[in-house]
Amino acid sequence: MGHGNSSPLEKIPVFSEDVEDIKELLDELKIDKFYVAGHSCGGVHASQVAVGMADRVLGCAMIGSPCDVCHPGLSKAEAKKLDKESGRSINSQGCFGGCIRSMMSGIYYFPDKTKDFGFAGHSYGGYGYYKGKYTGGAPLEMDSDHFFISKMLDGELHGTNTKNGLLLEMQGIFSPWSFDVADIKCPTFIYNEGQGEVHPDMARRNYELIPNSQLCIFKMHGHCSIVMECEKIIVGLVEGKLIESSYENSNPFSVDKAMPNCIIMKKEQQQ
Repeated sequence: MGHGNSSPLEKIPVFSEDVEDIKELLDELKIDKFYVAGHSCGGVHASQVAVGMADRVLGCAMIGSPCDVCHPGLSKAEAKKLDKESGRSINSQGCFGGCIRSMMSGIYYFPDKTKDFGFAGHSYGGYGYYKGKYTGGAPLEMDSDHFFISKMLDGELHGTNTKNGLLLEMQGIFSPWSFDVADIKCPTFIYNEGQGEVHPDMARRNYELIPNSQLCIFKMHGHCSIVMECEKIIVGLVEGKLIESSYENSNPFSVDKAMPNCIIMKKEQQQ
C-alpha cells in the first residue's frame, strides 16, 4: 500500500483495514490457505494477517520486524527500553514530534519514476547506505551476491507514491496494532539481524509473545542484508522449519567475530 501503482496512503494505516484489503485480494485470486512472510514493516503486516485471517494462514515468518511498543502489556519503562530509536516520538505532540514528522516528510519519495530517487536527497541515500554499518551487515556477501540489487534496491527504486507515504507508514507501526501477536496460532519463525536498526530485543519480545514461535538472530547481518536470506526463509517456512544462515561471519563491523553465525531460540529447547 502506498507504493508503485497502489492507492496512495492518505491517513495513518489501520492494520485491520489492511488485512481486509489483503483478504479481498486473496479471495479474488481464489487462494484459501497460504503462508505469509514479510521484512521490516512487512513483517508487522504478516503478523496482523496471521491473526486477522487465522483460519487460513498455515505459517508466518517475520524478518527484521519491530514489536508492538504500544502493547497494553508493556509498561512505559519496558516500552522505552525496547524502543531505543524512540520511534514512538513520531506520534508525539509538541515541537519534538513535529520536528520528527517534518524530517521524515519526503523520504522515500521522488516524483520522477524513471530515475533512482536516491532517498530524495536525504542522508539515507544510495548503495552505500544499504552496505553501511547498521544496514548492510554483510558487505562482502553483498558484493558476491549479484542478485542483491534486484532483491533490495530495485524493490525500493520507485519509493512511495506520495510525499508523506513513509511517514504515515511509520506512524502506523508506532500506533496500537489492531491484533495482538500473542493470538497468532500458526507456526511462526522470527528472524532478526544482529547488527542494525531493528534491534534483537524487539525480536525477542515477539518471540516471547507468540506461543508457537522460534527465533533466529543472524549475527552478521544488518537490516538490509538479511533480505539475502529471504528465499531460504520462505522455503523453510513452507517446510515448517527454522533455517540457519549460510553466510560466514565476515562482517567487519562485528564486535566479536568469534561469535556463532546464529543465535537460535526455540520454545522447547533454548540455545
